[in-house]
Amino acid sequence: MVRKLRIVLFIFLCCLLSSGSFAEDKPKEVTAGSDSLEYTLPEIIVEGDNSMHSLRMEVIHAEEIKFEVFNNLNSTDDFDITCEWHAPLGTNIKRWSCDVGYMKKARADGIRDWRQGHSPILPSDHNLLIKNANRARALNKEMKTLAMQHPELAIAIINAHELEQLYKQEQKKRYKDSILVGDPEPDLAFNKLDIWAAAFEDHSNGVISDTTWKRWDSTYRKIFNLKSYRNVWKSTRHNKYGDDFVAYVNSIISKD
Repeated sequence: MVRKLRIVLFIFLCCLLSSGSFAEDKPKEVTAGSDSLEYTLPEIIVEGDNSMHSLRMEVIHAEEIKFEVFNNLNSTDDFDITCEWHAPLGTNIKRWSCDVGYMKKARADGIRDWRQGHSPILPSDHNLLIKNANRARALNKEMKTLAMQHPELAIAIINAHELEQLYKQEQKKRYKDSILVGDPEPDLAFNKLDIWAAAFEDHSNGVISDTTWKRWDSTYRKIFNLKSYRNVWKSTRHNKYGDDFVAYVNSIISKD
């Protein structure tokens, strides 16, 4: 069950963007002093009277943290993902959009070739995505690898996902009769506890090294210093997890 949930996480991670011939690049090593380890990954608290705008800003902030942590860890600037407010051609309405380094380069190369007469038309993003499909697979593979090695990235990804889900739920609740909401999307059933349990299982099976597991263990002990997360564990159905993992978490909770 837990292993399937982890797979769902990594499918979700990167349905967004693409990457290429860097499939064999090794992620750069990040020491305990790295900036990426200094991020505060806040607990998810949404007050009932929050405006949709403020909720949306929380989603965007979480997304910025997720990509900033990933950009600090990845192996190449071509995989760096940046986001900004951008007004599409023909409108003054700005939208929040994200882009990846290799796509920016591909567009620039396409414009150069068109201006120099090497190409009769400017390539569309759709065609560039198809052309760079191998890079998409490489980026996805690297993000998956880094999220397994660095819990701060996995947690940043889950924070962004949880806030996005909360935003969608609130949107459906407030505007349930609006055609703008669209058909409900299936929720992805994973959370911080599920990913922690997956890492625990992988460490027990020798998939995650002792060094990497120490990072997971340290990160989650800090998270569970927060009363809200201890309460989440106490209200969770423990029978969905293995006995060893339940005993391990209980040993941490009982010390508080």
